[in-house]
Order: sequence, then C-alpha cells, then structure tokens
Amino acid sequence: MSSELQPSPNANELWTYGLPQTTAAMDGDILIHPALHSRRILGVLFGEKTNEGDKKAFVSDFVKRVALVPEIQGLLITVPSRVWTPQFQLKIEEHLPLAIYVCRVTVTETTHDYEATITHVQGPDGKTSWSSVSVPLSEVNLAMATQILSLPTLRILTFLPPKESTTFDKTACMHSIRNMLMSFDTLRSIKMPLDFLGDVYDILSPLEQHNSLTNLEFKLPTTADLFPLATNNAVREEISLAVTGLLQSLRRLEGLAIPMEITSPTVLRAIGNLPRLIKLKVSPIGTMGGATFLNVALMNGIPSARSFQTLRVLNIDRRRTSESDLARLSRRFPEVTII
Repeated sequence: MSSELQPSPNANELWTYGLPQTTAAMDGDILIHPALHSRRILGVLFGEKTNEGDKKAFVSDFVKRVALVPEIQGLLITVPSRVWTPQFQLKIEEHLPLAIYVCRVTVTETTHDYEATITHVQGPDGKTSWSSVSVPLSEVNLAMATQILSLPTLRILTFLPPKESTTFDKTACMHSIRNMLMSFDTLRSIKMPLDFLGDVYDILSPLEQHNSLTNLEFKLPTTADLFPLATNNAVREEISLAVTGLLQSLRRLEGLAIPMEITSPTVLRAIGNLPRLIKLKVSPIGTMGGATFLNVALMNGIPSARSFQTLRVLNIDRRRTSESDLARLSRRFPEVTII
C-alpha cells in the first residue's frame, strides 16, 4: 500500500531518488489546502534504495531549483522511514525558502503498512503543523501508539483492517487504542473497522474529549467468524447498541459513514438526533442500493419532525437505487441531496 506510489496529476514537477528511472508517480492525495490549486508544486519521491548520495543530490538540486524558479510554493515529499532521518530533515528545512506555502512529508513503513503524513502550512501568523496516520489494527501496540503520539497535532487517524484477521491480539490493540485516544484531544476525523464488536464503545469513548472531531467512519469487520454479518443477529445487535451509545456522546459530528448492516432503527434515530450532521453515508448491502435504508426509515417513521434537521447530503449509492426508491427517499428527505 504505502510503498506503491500512484500517479499524481496535481504535481507540477516530480523528482525521484532511489527508484527506477521510469518511475513517475507519487501519492495522489495532495490537496492539502485549497490555495494549492493555483500554486506551483514540487513532488519528490524517495525509494527504498535511496542512499546518502541520492540525499545529497536532492539537497543540491533543490537549492539550485528554488533559486532559479522561486515561485514553487508547495513541496510534497514521500519517503521511507529508513531514509527520513532527523539529520536529513534538518538539512531540507535549512534550505526551505519563505515562498514555500505548504510542505508535506509522508513517511512510509512497509513492514507494518504504516504511513504518517506531517503537513506544515505557512500562514500570516507563522507556521502551523499537523499530522495524519493510517495503520492496520494488527500493528497497533504500545510501541506503535507511542510512535503515533510523537507526531505533531494528530488530526486524522485511519485504522485499516488487520493484516491477519484471525491471529492479531485484539486485547492489546484495544488497550493501546483507548489509552492513545485518552492522551491527546486534537482529532478531527477517525476511521475504524468494527472488528471489536460491542467493545467499540469502550475503545472510542475517549473521543468525547476531542472537541474538534467532526468526522467518523465505520467499516464492516473483517474477522472471519463474523460473516455474514447481515444474518448474524446477535453480533449485529451487539455492534448496533455500542454504536448507538457512541453516537449519543459525539454531538459535534458533521460527517458519518456507516454500514447498512448495523443501521438498525435505534442507530438511525441516534444519527437523526446529531445536531450538526451534514453528510451521511450508508454503505448498502450488496447491490441493494438505498432500498434497505428506505425500508428501515419507512417502517420506523424516520425521519421524525425533529430529526435530521441539518442533513444536506445522503449517500446511499444512487446508481444502485431504483428511480421509485429515489423518489420516495426524496419525499422523506426533501432538503437533502441524495447521491
């Protein structure tokens, strides 16, 4: 994943080091700041084979390039953790011109499928820094949590499915995540598979202290013995109750993504009572599109007069939803754009 670099249509210029000469790729998610749309961007890729000579060559190339073309205002670096040493980081920072508006560094660690991105934005009041992380659940332990907590102002935390869903240590992972979330309060977005079932409430309850948290995304569990979740009533009910309790405590959410399999009437009512919710995504079951969501809503009088008042976007996979179901959804949610 993190070692596979994808084409970036947004980079105005791309340099590579420690990679095959034919490589012309980088992480495509470079829309760090709206202002970058009209700014010159330099993308730099360092491969696993990057050596000290490559690092010196980059510094030399960079000094010459920014001197000749000072209008470059965005620097985007993707680099393996082995290459990104404190000494190399300092050497780059020494030569950053004031014209660099955004500097983003993505550090990859292929052994654990771990990726951390640190973004520095130069504003009128000085430089601000924030970070994001993605890591499989199976790689989360005390050491990984400590590594994540060392990053500046963590805003986005993405937990990926476990690499080995049948063997990873759930108990150690649960404690590590909960303790980590209790140790800071800057999250704006978190994504997590539901492999912990009803324990997801206890694990994520520290999110109450993250006052900037506005986005929450749940994915179906990947642990083998939980399938098919749609017909496993006991497991589905356990997850639904835990998610309901969590939603009742996270009142600042503006965006929520959740699988239809656990969107029970109780969960849907809790969603409808979120006072700031703007965008809701309900992943459909198979090819059913929004039909299941519509049926749950119709059978339970949802929305009520006081629910979903701030909702503006409902994503239920419009392409797989019949025209008649779309029409009925539009009547029930007249102020909402359905996609």
